[in-house]
Amino acid sequence: MKTLIIFSLSSTYRPRSVMSSLALDEQSAGNEVSVLDVSDFSFITQDLPPRWFARLFGQAIHTPNLPTFLRKHGVSWQVLQQAQPFRELPDEAVRQREAAVESEVITYLRTDRPQPGMVPHARIRKNIADAASPLYWALRDFLDAQPFDKVLIPNGRVAHQRLAILAAVDAGLEIEYYEIGRALPFSYYRGPHQVHDREGTQDIVRASTAHLSDEQCSSLAMTWLGRRIATDSEVNVYSKGWKEQEQRETKESAAPIAVFFSSSVDEFASYGSSWQNHDWSDQYAAFDAILARLSPRGIPCVLRVHPNLINKGREYFRREVTRISELQSRYPHLRVHWHTDDINSYALVEQADYVFVGRSTLGLEASCLGKSVWVTTSARYDQTADVRMLLSQADLDGADLSPWAVNPRGAQRFVASWVTQDHLFSIHESQWCTWDSAKAPLMMKIGNLLVKNSWHHRMHLLRLELIRVHNIFDGKRLERHT
Repeated sequence: MKTLIIFSLSSTYRPRSVMSSLALDEQSAGNEVSVLDVSDFSFITQDLPPRWFARLFGQAIHTPNLPTFLRKHGVSWQVLQQAQPFRELPDEAVRQREAAVESEVITYLRTDRPQPGMVPHARIRKNIADAASPLYWALRDFLDAQPFDKVLIPNGRVAHQRLAILAAVDAGLEIEYYEIGRALPFSYYRGPHQVHDREGTQDIVRASTAHLSDEQCSSLAMTWLGRRIATDSEVNVYSKGWKEQEQRETKESAAPIAVFFSSSVDEFASYGSSWQNHDWSDQYAAFDAILARLSPRGIPCVLRVHPNLINKGREYFRREVTRISELQSRYPHLRVHWHTDDINSYALVEQADYVFVGRSTLGLEASCLGKSVWVTTSARYDQTADVRMLLSQADLDGADLSPWAVNPRGAQRFVASWVTQDHLFSIHESQWCTWDSAKAPLMMKIGNLLVKNSWHHRMHLLRLELIRVHNIFDGKRLERHT
């Protein structure tokens, strides 16, 4: 079988290990493997910093040239060339591109509400669209000239990836998707569905775990959860700096406690209608309505703000703070743990009798532990785990809001499905450099500014780091005044 792997250096450099491991695993299965570099169809590059710069700060880059490394292992490497002459995109390709550009702008700007009328936002939108648009016909021509049996495409959310999927579909090829692993450290996912395909990834839970008993699924889920709970976890980037297990707060009384976990919502804003089937204006409108039901019952309530608020744009950040402050003023008994608080979120799950989430993975984890979980928006696990949906005021009005005897098997089997679809790296990150890309030292982050990109993008990276510092400072200030 001839397998083509689509790859771009526009993604962070952990995907080097993802793609290389996937390529060599495909080769070990007896397939003829080719990698097609489509980096020219993205307007940014996220490559390793220069070798001399890393050496200057006590680090080393072992394998700067990815094509040479793969060719030494018998994997073909080709660069996709621009198609000539220019051809208009089919209507469906235009529609797909526009949806993907919106998604990419949201991610790039770290906001869920990009403003097309603002010049910087409009410029980024145009840059993304102009870079990605030629890919459709370029890839169609390539696939017509060099037949393949299967195409592996990463993620599929950003513009050039979405057009690559459509080109492969229109060429009549079998498609699989790959991405950084979801359950195992230093692993990659491969499967028939994009990782943000809410229905598809739940539809295959039973089939992918048919060979596992409930007890085996439970064991896999608890092992995964143990990795997630550990501070400085490789599968939970937000746990760094949290209190150690033995330092966790204990429940002060036998009274039931309700814990609310906010979600990082910007990337979901462009995932499609399947993710937007709730009636709430935002997650805090849902929390407000629930608190109005719980407060008269004297139930202590806690809100854990998602740690990823540190990384959001200032407009997004200020809006979140305003909404949370409004909740505090309406419900003075609500205890808020801000995004910079070092409390272990899993300690809060352990204390909780009621867990309320938007779409946070903590809802899945709490259900694995037998906690009663209510979700207020669509979630990755909402059709599989034993959770209850509160998608509107009508749902809430008809809800009992009492804990129930939770069956954790659904959530545990969902996690087991993630585990079975992850494959450990055969090419570890140490093949490329001496640091972990997910926890890059400060100077290596600064080294990213030396990667070949426009000055607009380099200034954007610098601006994001300054915003992050500002968000941390404000978080500490908010903690002092809570």
